[in-house]
Amino acid sequence: MKHDIFCIVVGILIALTGGGGYLLGRNCAVQSAEQAKSQAQEEFRLRYGFGDVLLVMQDTPAGTVLTKNMLGYKTVPMTGLSGRGFHEEDLDEVLGRTLAFDLKRGDAILKTDLLPKQ
Repeated sequence: MKHDIFCIVVGILIALTGGGGYLLGRNCAVQSAEQAKSQAQEEFRLRYGFGDVLLVMQDTPAGTVLTKNMLGYKTVPMTGLSGRGFHEEDLDEVLGRTLAFDLKRGDAILKTDLLPKQ
């Protein structure tokens, strides 16, 4: 909201002084559109039960200690995963843990896929 007001005020000032406000106005419009898109995506995710789950980015055999470069996120429906998977905010809980089972590239990491903390 503050960004939008700033863009409008600066655009008016540039227009009044005869400056090239087109680029600034265009930049503000792009940023506002990106913000609106981001907000719409978040509302969709919340409304329809989607969330970002932690997954492996490569085939990973049992016994592997997980590192950050092996992991990624994917937005999926949370039906059936609720309470069993890990989310973005759980990254620290997963790093350094050992897999109990083989996982294929793109598999979500479930709490049952990890050995107990040592």
